[in-house]
Amino acid sequence: MHTSDYELSGQLFALRRKLADNHSGIVLTADEVVGLTGELKTLGIVAQRQEHELRRLRATNTVAVARRDGMDAVLAAAAQPGSNVRLLAPERPFSDGRPA
Repeated sequence: MHTSDYELSGQLFALRRKLADNHSGIVLTADEVVGLTGELKTLGIVAQRQEHELRRLRATNTVAVARRDGMDAVLAAAAQPGSNVRLLAPERPFSDGRPA
């Protein structure tokens, strides 16, 4: 059974309904237990995949924010009167050396 990232909560709620709707108790056959554990394993794999993706996105975002903050600090320092910070502009490719 393949569960997409967007189906995880729906699958978990459906499983809960299946188990919670019977107020007099539940008796499962061996096959039903095997099916239930297989379903839980699949849902766990999907949840773990989401966790890894979220961790990757957070790390990427952290790096991007740090990079942006670093650039902002350099630009702010360069804008200060009397600053010794100079912004270097790389030469344009195929330039004849004349200013743009």
